[in-house]
Amino acid sequence: MEPIQSKISKLIDFLGNPENLPDETGEVTICQTHGSVLALADHHVYKVKKPVDFGFMDFTTLEKRQANARREIKLNRRLCSDTYLDAVTITEADDGSWRFGDGKGEIIDCAVRMKRLEDGFFLPQILKKGDDPNNMMEIISDRLMEFYGGQTGECKAEYGDISKIRQDCEGNFQAMEKLPEAVVHPVLLETVKSFTYTFLDRYATLFEERVREGKIQECHGDLHMDHIHYKDGRLCIFDCIEFNEAFRCIDIANDLAFLAMDLEHQGYIREAAHFTTLMAKGLKDEHLTTLMHFYKAYRACVRGKVHGLAGTDPSLPPEERRLNLDEAASFFQLAMQYACCGLPAALIFFGPAGSGKSTLAGRIGGLAGCPVLNSDVLRKELFSLPVDEPAPDSVKADLYSRETTDRVYNILIEKGLKYAKTHRTIILDATYANPDHRGETRLAFRSAAIDPLFIFVTAEEKMIHGRLSDRNKATRSVSDAREKDFDTLVAGYRDPDPGNYQGNLIEIDNSGDPEDAAQALLKTLTGKLFEKQKLKRGP
Repeated sequence: MEPIQSKISKLIDFLGNPENLPDETGEVTICQTHGSVLALADHHVYKVKKPVDFGFMDFTTLEKRQANARREIKLNRRLCSDTYLDAVTITEADDGSWRFGDGKGEIIDCAVRMKRLEDGFFLPQILKKGDDPNNMMEIISDRLMEFYGGQTGECKAEYGDISKIRQDCEGNFQAMEKLPEAVVHPVLLETVKSFTYTFLDRYATLFEERVREGKIQECHGDLHMDHIHYKDGRLCIFDCIEFNEAFRCIDIANDLAFLAMDLEHQGYIREAAHFTTLMAKGLKDEHLTTLMHFYKAYRACVRGKVHGLAGTDPSLPPEERRLNLDEAASFFQLAMQYACCGLPAALIFFGPAGSGKSTLAGRIGGLAGCPVLNSDVLRKELFSLPVDEPAPDSVKADLYSRETTDRVYNILIEKGLKYAKTHRTIILDATYANPDHRGETRLAFRSAAIDPLFIFVTAEEKMIHGRLSDRNKATRSVSDAREKDFDTLVAGYRDPDPGNYQGNLIEIDNSGDPEDAAQALLKTLTGKLFEKQKLKRGP
């Protein structure tokens, strides 16, 4: 039997030759997913399933691929009526040559033929142009509300069972465990697991209610930005899940979460919030927003898993595999943000010099893939100084003056608010020795509808002395604080009054191993999420 990779290579060569396609075309572009090969011609797209079996999708026989092609056309016509044209056969002649659907030779495969949608009008391209994104969200939400309203509710109830949802989550985690640590760090995986299982336990009765209320529908199943096209008043939402009924028969909240997550992944934070608000209001679904938060984390893991599979697919070119692994890592980082930060968030790390707050902030930022704005870096950039070298004594008076410090904290706020428009989680890292700077930061972010969470990092005095002493020997350090500054910077540091933070204050002891502190903080953040950020206990 011919090896699968050899079959796929032959299929790629066949589809990539313009002379082999049924319609006249110029150059053909070949695209691959882990389950399909697509040939993009001038006016049509031909999609052929690879003869693979991943468990959740099985295309190993001709009969399975033909049945899947028919199902793909039928289901996709629901939201993209005139794009999916037909299925055309591929035959093999006695001499071993392949050709499209002329009736001669043995039928060996089939392709779904689609109209090629015009470039420049896919949702990522539309939003990048900046053409009234709120209106685009309204167009999409109107169509989806009509779509869900037309469903019959005939999906099997078992697809909404919490044990099935838990099983799907566990399948994601098992796939994530097989990926390199650079793609899925164990601490990240543990944080997402903790959030997932806690949510399932707390909201068990809500998941049961969703089944009874008919919220499990035959949805799109793969509702992300690249699958939405809009031109001249015509909306096409294509490429739904056809190969696995269980992936398609899901809670409406699960379906919608995919698009909201993808919008946030690409930096459209406000658009995602607007879309979610529109759908919750339009569907009159009081639990939609809460459930979408859970499903966004789940969907980020699904998307990361898909890219992870592609990143380890030997049939793809090395550069394409590398890009897929990078994308997988970014989705898993987003899943971690959902797991510990809830709504779009600003994490404010503060504490005395030598407490290790910058190390901790950088560790959390690295795991979650979110920007970290450091006051020491901003201060030195103001004076065009190398950020990782000690400042010359000649400039220190100006560098650390009251006026410069006030300016640094204002820049920290300005940059933080700017980053918050395109990142759902940001980190600010500064000593914030003056409580007024904390108050100004809190007011600025709350005015932007972001409730900042302050993380007060402490450490034992002997540990702080040791860290400051180590800096005396270091040739590279962003901070200029040294052991001689202990009395000024540390002993006189005013601890925050918890009563001023309305529950948005976490204190973390960073006296020991920084990795232990990071894990303890992530666990606390996840607990804080359920306690504070609108994820209240279900019915």
